[in-house]
Amino acid sequence: MNEIRACGHCGKRGVVPVVLDYEARRTINGETHQAVLPNLSVTRCSICGTIWLTEEDDTLICGAIMKKAGYLLPEEIKAIRTANDLCIPEMAKIVQMSEEVLVLIEKGYRYQTREQDDRFRLLSRNELPLEIA
Repeated sequence: MNEIRACGHCGKRGVVPVVLDYEARRTINGETHQAVLPNLSVTRCSICGTIWLTEEDDTLICGAIMKKAGYLLPEEIKAIRTANDLCIPEMAKIVQMSEEVLVLIEKGYRYQTREQDDRFRLLSRNELPLEIA
């Protein structure tokens, strides 16, 4: 049986698991995008209504929004790099970004710009030279 926990917002014991259609909004590169995630399992305070999301929930939400907005997901970007047998420094140079930015994008800690996303897609279609000057 699930234990009813105290809410970090109202302080009352009322946080319980629920399944709901969750509508989320995120701003990516100055544009607001939204997506609805049907049947998302979350916890919500039955007293004040605050919804508590886990890191896993946030990853699902961000992925759904990125897909709807037309961006590659972090795991897709990493797959492009590994399919081309590139290490981080090599791919960063090819797609014209710093190694630090590429690492953050692959880990899902930063959104890529449209221009960066386009370069990843060109690389995935072998339309970007693999030459490293």
